[in-house]
Amino acid sequence: MLSAVCVRRLMTPIGPAPIQLKRLPQRIVTPPSENDSISVRFDRWMQTTLMRSGIGMSIGAIVLISVAVAILTAAATFFSGISLAVQLLLSLSVLFVLPLVLLFFKRRRIREFSDQLPSTLDLIARAVRAGESFENAIEIASKAAKEPMKNELQQCVRQFAMGTPTTTVMSSFAQRIATMEVRIFAHTVTIHRELGGRLANGLERLATVIRDRREYVQKINSMTSLGRFSIGAISLMGVFVLGYLIVFHPEYLTKLLSSELGLKMVAYAVVSEIVGLCWVAMTLKMEH
Repeated sequence: MLSAVCVRRLMTPIGPAPIQLKRLPQRIVTPPSENDSISVRFDRWMQTTLMRSGIGMSIGAIVLISVAVAILTAAATFFSGISLAVQLLLSLSVLFVLPLVLLFFKRRRIREFSDQLPSTLDLIARAVRAGESFENAIEIASKAAKEPMKNELQQCVRQFAMGTPTTTVMSSFAQRIATMEVRIFAHTVTIHRELGGRLANGLERLATVIRDRREYVQKINSMTSLGRFSIGAISLMGVFVLGYLIVFHPEYLTKLLSSELGLKMVAYAVVSEIVGLCWVAMTLKMEH
């Protein structure tokens, strides 16, 4: 029996046990499932979009504003003598305006945040190299940063003051912004907490990579600016033609929508334009 125990000990590998790194979640809410209804998915999308756009409004307020604008549009078109089909079309189209506005504010805020991220990482790295802890470095960066970076870092500082672990704070930070650069930053801090290493060097290298990547993206955007301008011109052309017909020649639009052939032509035109815009957008899109 003693020899068997010795053999088992000799066969046991010597060395530290493998370390399993925790992967940061990349979603703010629970991941969607097949059982989720359309309303649940819409609420989840609105919640994340409102938070990342920086607009201090609730989902209910956005829905009420959309419905109120749609009702005002329907009332204005009712007294203008436009046909009922055009009134319904304009009223329903207004409901999609505010979500598009939210997407615009969200993209602009994320773009401003990404522009400030490299300099913020450099500041955090210098503070850590000077002997400050990571928590104090975040606080120093929050005082020197501008919006929207300032607001996000201050929220991290408040979480640190409440005793929240650093990995949890960085996970929440990555969830709120949901960009690849911020996720890499959060993973870098998490790996440093679990394995150790020189955090300042890692942050400086990450800031350099982000700057090089943004320069590359700017070059690509400048090379494809003509194609993106064409997409915008094609999209606005149909809107301008529709507005011209509504204001100056409403009888043409009424005759077009009152006939079966006219409705088929309108449906074909809308589908063709959507397919064409999607195709051009896919050809110009690049994975950054």
